[in-house]
Amino acid sequence: LPAADEIARAKDPHPAIDGVVRIRESVAPVVDLERFLNGAQATPAHERKLTEHHDKLLLLEFNQERLAFRVHGVDRIYRVSWKNTIPLPAIEGMRAPVTSVILLGDRIVPLLDFESIGAEVGMPGFLRPEQGKAPAEKKTDLPVVVAEDSPLVREMLHDALKEAGYECVHTFPDGEQTWTFLESLAAGHPDQPRNEYLAGVISDIEMPRMDGLNLTRRIRQHPQLGDVPVILFSSLVSRSNEKKGAQVGATAQIAKPRYQELTQRLSEVLGQLSV
Repeated sequence: LPAADEIARAKDPHPAIDGVVRIRESVAPVVDLERFLNGAQATPAHERKLTEHHDKLLLLEFNQERLAFRVHGVDRIYRVSWKNTIPLPAIEGMRAPVTSVILLGDRIVPLLDFESIGAEVGMPGFLRPEQGKAPAEKKTDLPVVVAEDSPLVREMLHDALKEAGYECVHTFPDGEQTWTFLESLAAGHPDQPRNEYLAGVISDIEMPRMDGLNLTRRIRQHPQLGDVPVILFSSLVSRSNEKKGAQVGATAQIAKPRYQELTQRLSEVLGQLSV
């Protein structure tokens, strides 16, 4: 989007929040991406005008929220396949808001974790679910497998499932690692029905190397895993994506950040299957 001329300052915001801006018929918080990433080393956005520095605002809509990210400019738009992305290696102590990287020629381009950024600046649609409730009665001893590239959302899903009574939760940062685990799980139980070693799968849609739609399709085509409940949990739930999810056999599709609805739906599905 072209840079907006006026940004209304908010009172006592997060240091990276520049205020709010009206873009067409919507109003969105403005996150100064340079200040968020570089902290005090960057000049506060409100101390300079967008037009003076040719800055741009990128309006993103996800998790039922709209955020405008202030950037210095836009190089170009790249259309890349998730197969060409590489999950970020786990490095102890590193809290960078990055989900994965992609190789473009001789460049390594990080893919930002906008959900983590939204949570850090205090947007309601990205905050952790309320904690402190007494753990629910144990639902099952069988594992629930989670595929999610955002470290923050993975952690939230793990905590929400544990609190809901699912004690065995396996999380993976992309569809490929999830699929490898599921295949090995099935191979280790060749003579057992699936419902004796696996409860269900929860997957994001957009992930490195293998997306959630491809993962769901492979699960449905597998002779042992084909009947496992698969719930797509994504910030990109739309009519188009719902149609694609139904085509590959998703059991249910829920928009982030409805963690309570997700755990309730999982319990309903597993309860129906156990009758």
